[in-house]
Amino acid sequence: MANWLWDAKIFDYVDGDGNVMGRNELTTRSRKMVTSATDALGDIGASVGSGSRTVSAARLALREELKNEYIRQYMMGRGGRPFMTSADWGSIGGSLAEQFKYLERNVIPYLETMSEAQIRNRMSMYANSSREAFFRGQSRARGFEPSQLPYMPADGDTICLTKCNCEWDFSEVRDEGELVGFDAYWRLGGSVQHCDSCLGRAAESSPFQIRY
Repeated sequence: MANWLWDAKIFDYVDGDGNVMGRNELTTRSRKMVTSATDALGDIGASVGSGSRTVSAARLALREELKNEYIRQYMMGRGGRPFMTSADWGSIGGSLAEQFKYLERNVIPYLETMSEAQIRNRMSMYANSSREAFFRGQSRARGFEPSQLPYMPADGDTICLTKCNCEWDFSEVRDEGELVGFDAYWRLGGSVQHCDSCLGRAAESSPFQIRY
């Protein structure tokens, strides 16, 4: 995010020339980060089968990479490190605690027996789960709690689990020029077939109203 600074008045990143990044570019950057994290996590998991890491070493490396990706995603959604508060760091910690629990139960014990393809598929789910952190950061950047939204992309509560391609689109609501809240639209992202859960969310959130 070099050369881009968060402008809290317009809820977007702006460069030195006054160019606004825009929602599409921001979410594209988030998705590219997920792709990089998927590769990194997959490489770590596969290193056990190749003999270059022990299970114990892979466990630590997986936790570290996942932690760093959650921080990167949340911080980008939030507007950068200068805007991070103790509540933001606590939100990241809470999300990671849940993911670490799943990692310890569903991945670590099987690193020596899963195929590389199975490991990489599983790791893609953990990497994509970090998109939830991005939208939690986006919520707080707009001055409301993530809990005010009924659900988050990639929260694992849909049929597609964390492989969700959807996203929140926030539209400002003003009364005589004063910002009074947002209308949140659940957008079906990507040219993929969407699960019934996400289709239902799109129908329910048309829009979901958040008011200060």
